[in-house]
Parts: sequence; structure tokens; C-alpha cells
Amino acid sequence: MMKDISDGKTDAALNKDVFMALLWGSSEPPSFAPSFDATASGYLDILLKTLGYYNSRFSLKLVPDHQNRTASLYVTFQEEGSRPCIGTFTISGNKINSSDAIIDFLGLKTGRLLNDIVVQTEQSQLTDSGRFRYVSVTPQINTDDPPKSVLNITLQENVFAPPLGNALTEKEALMQKVGQFMD
Repeated sequence: MMKDISDGKTDAALNKDVFMALLWGSSEPPSFAPSFDATASGYLDILLKTLGYYNSRFSLKLVPDHQNRTASLYVTFQEEGSRPCIGTFTISGNKINSSDAIIDFLGLKTGRLLNDIVVQTEQSQLTDSGRFRYVSVTPQINTDDPPKSVLNITLQENVFAPPLGNALTEKEALMQKVGQFMD
């Protein structure tokens, strides 16, 4: 499902069970207290960003049915929001690995939809490679021209790790496992 969302196929995420799990989480029941509007708006904004819709404008209306002990939630969109795509990449902090090698390793392409899942996936891939002491992947959404959004990658390379594409030594692979366990 996450790959479908990352590829822009949002129908997979909009079934009732998945939507509710993303909106409230599995252990947190919904609350219809007066603060509900602000909380639900925040959750919906997070869901929309996860799906790749940035700067959406919407309003919520909760209509309780006291007799049946239920409530209906109505969401009205004033603006869908922008659907950014990767226009360019900025990569900084790399000395051992070329920017092209990092882009190839991640399989990044310009024109790819940019959403929070893409950002988290790329960050995890770089971290899990064992080549970097620090990794930060952040989107710079261009709301005026969404196809020209930027994916910023900031790295601090592990000086003793081999470049991407080269195998880790047995000792490096063991240290990587220890680091992942500690995380």
C-alpha cells in the first residue's frame, strides 16, 4: 500500500480502515470534545501530506446523532493543495560518494511525486546503507510551481565506510547491525 501511495495511487489509502488508522491510530479512540476540530484538522493535514497534498485548505463539520450514539464528519475542501514533484536534488556533505552515485543508489528521478513517504523511504535507505553518520532528507515544496520542488539531502559520511555500490567488510556489516539494534 505505501508504494501505491508513494507512486500517487491514493485510492489504496482511502478505504475506511486504513483512513481511520492513519487518522487516529489504532490505540487512540476519536474524541468529540470541543478541541476535536483542531485535533482532527491536524491529523487530516498529516494524512494529506503523507499522500502528497501540501497546503490544502479545508473545513470540518461534525454532526452528532445522539440517538444512535454516532457522529458524521464532513470535510469540505476549499483547495486540494499542490501535488509536488521532484524537480531537482540538492546533496551536500558527500565527499566519498558522488551526487550521481547517491541518486542512482536511491533510484531517484526528476518528475517523481514528492510526498512524506518518499522522504522517509529515501532517508531510511541512506541510513540503512551504513555509509553515513548523519542523514537528513527534506522536501522544499514549491507551491507556485509544484513540479519544480526540491529534495534536499544532507549527509555526513562515515569516513571509513566503502562507497555506495561496494560491499561492506564483515566488521562493517557487524557494526551496522549493532547500530541498527541500538536505534
